[in-house]
Amino acid sequence: MLVKEELLSLFDAYEAGEYSFAEVLLASGLTVKEFTVFMKENNIEVRMNFGFLDRGKGLNEDALERVLEMNKDDEKES
Repeated sequence: MLVKEELLSLFDAYEAGEYSFAEVLLASGLTVKEFTVFMKENNIEVRMNFGFLDRGKGLNEDALERVLEMNKDDEKES
């Protein structure tokens, strides 16, 4: 799992359009619930940023499926 500073730098990279939100979530190693708590604790507000698409980046369908599965598993635990 990433340390706080590494995760914060990924959010900076997201804001710069280098990564998609889903890529940051996957790289964090956190569940959606944990990720949300981290964002709240660190006063992170996310705005829609599609600059990563202009750079030819983004998640493939397999990675997106993993994000969706993580979300399903998180909902089952609640």
